[in-house]
Amino acid sequence: MPADLHLHTTASDGCAAGARRVEQAASLGLRAIAITDHNAISAIPGARLAAGRWGVEVIAGVELDSDLQGVLTHIVGLFLDLERPDFQREMLVAQDAWRGWIRAGMAELTRDTGIALAWEDLCFTGDVPTGGDVLAALHRKGHQGLPVSWGDPGTPQVPLPLAAREVCELIHRAGGVAILAHPWKHLAGGTLAEPREFQPVLATGVDGWECWRHGHTPEQTEYLLRWVRHFGLLPSGGSDYHGPKQPGAPLPPFGVTMVPDEAVEALRERAEGYQRR
Repeated sequence: MPADLHLHTTASDGCAAGARRVEQAASLGLRAIAITDHNAISAIPGARLAAGRWGVEVIAGVELDSDLQGVLTHIVGLFLDLERPDFQREMLVAQDAWRGWIRAGMAELTRDTGIALAWEDLCFTGDVPTGGDVLAALHRKGHQGLPVSWGDPGTPQVPLPLAAREVCELIHRAGGVAILAHPWKHLAGGTLAEPREFQPVLATGVDGWECWRHGHTPEQTEYLLRWVRHFGLLPSGGSDYHGPKQPGAPLPPFGVTMVPDEAVEALRERAEGYQRR
């Protein structure tokens, strides 16, 4: 059952609802997808309502922002048990933390640049705004090309509120597997060559990282697969599909970058182990 395990909806910064993502997946011949919105899980119930009609399994996921050595890092949770009350409460706490981070970042931006930006200026469809929503608000105010980079090292910013290890533990408590998203930048662009150099990533408690992603060369994919297996971790991947940002924009690939059957089942088995705890 090849699957796309990294998709976004309007619950974060995607351009279609969860049910529409299921319909699209069915039209492309996919049998399973994971909805992995930024700091949000609200699209999953609607997607699952549509799943029976279209014959597509909807894997409950999320893409949580975190801090890995001062760098904004995305951790994808897969096969989550959404019914766990503790997880629901922890998700609300995490969302509040990132809302606070956005508010503090906007206040810092106003102090540093004099540009007045209010919460009401943000036009976001998701449960929690993203740094991209802040930049879009600035652009609507006529500030093009402002040197603002959210969560990158070397830029003035308020501290990121949740450590990557905390986020991985949250995902495990929800019965899910924790996967490092778009790992290329966190693995120094494929230059790491000694096991000890991977220690900062391994110390987070991730179960693996994304190996199959659009844009990776065969050599990049092989590098990621070789090291994830070396450490006894699990490969994952997906399109990271959001959809066209503007009418007429070319569609990013959806249903092209897929995770093989055996990798999906290995992830499911690891998650079942967490769920039995």
